[in-house]
Amino acid sequence: MKGRIFVDTNILIYAHDLDAGPRHDIAAFDVEELWENENGVMSTQVLQEFYVNVTKK
Repeated sequence: MKGRIFVDTNILIYAHDLDAGPRHDIAAFDVEELWENENGVMSTQVLQEFYVNVTKK
């Protein structure tokens, strides 16, 4: 059985934000690894928070 890792909203935001410097690099790497290994999970609430934060002015 694989261990599951919960992905928080901040990780998604840093992975998306190219201006976040080293935080972007780390978050993007982590998200990519979780996707490839199929052991990352997130809730609908995290996706909603991510959407609100990346689309607000």
